[in-house]
Amino acid sequence: MIARDRAGQLQQFMAETVAANTPTASGTSLDGDQHRLWAVEAGPFEMRRLAPLFAESFYLADGHHRYETAQAYREWLTEEEGTLPPDHPARYVMTDIVPASDGGLIIRPIYRVVANTAPDDWRERLARYFEVADFSHQPQDPEFAAAVETTLEGHGSVVVAMGLEPGKAHLLRKREDVDLGAIAPAGYSAAWAAVAPNLCRLAILNPLWDMTDEDLRAGAVEFVHDVPEALERASQGACVFLIQPVGIREVVDLSDKGERMPQKSTFFHPKMGTGMVFNPLYP
Repeated sequence: MIARDRAGQLQQFMAETVAANTPTASGTSLDGDQHRLWAVEAGPFEMRRLAPLFAESFYLADGHHRYETAQAYREWLTEEEGTLPPDHPARYVMTDIVPASDGGLIIRPIYRVVANTAPDDWRERLARYFEVADFSHQPQDPEFAAAVETTLEGHGSVVVAMGLEPGKAHLLRKREDVDLGAIAPAGYSAAWAAVAPNLCRLAILNPLWDMTDEDLRAGAVEFVHDVPEALERASQGACVFLIQPVGIREVVDLSDKGERMPQKSTFFHPKMGTGMVFNPLYP
């Protein structure tokens, strides 16, 4: 969960806690990341320090399906056992809260993979929304991954596509004259449609394969997190779209307007170690 933390109370509180105390627990996960945990009592002093934070908005930036599952569990338990006591664990959801301005918070992109060949007229279909050109490096080049990273960090809406033609990579740059509001679903803005995962769905997947929500639920699109894995899928004949990461400001601003991001839009890093803290759901 993301907190705006405009005045910096949360960030300052965490920094002071870390500086003044030794970790309650620590360990290294299989991927080599070190995790440290400080247990802090939620006493009157701590709650006063953080009180201004509770007047702000919080954002379910990742894992909203877990929150919905917790709600469904609470409702099911209520139907089974009647009204739950105010302090029943099922009325609460354990969450971690990260300040939006934390310099260590990174959102990595999630790449899209479609295990279909592109239609013969793919270039004409994409030309409605993109300027299409050969990418500066091809998949077999040793510098390909670095070139992709540099390109996706640049300005403008761009996508690096692999597999539209066998063994080749193309650069798709969104045309400035495109009105994304015209292809956004009802109730969503052009700003929502411009976010990389939505742009890929609306301006690439839909025109090329008439991708529907049912197709997505059936697994028509796969998701990978790094360029080597994307290269492997492209070498197997899939079409791969390397998209830009979503910015934290985009997540917050769209949420403030009530525009929800689709599944697999954000990949937050680093992630808390699974199993460091458990929350019993039944007393």
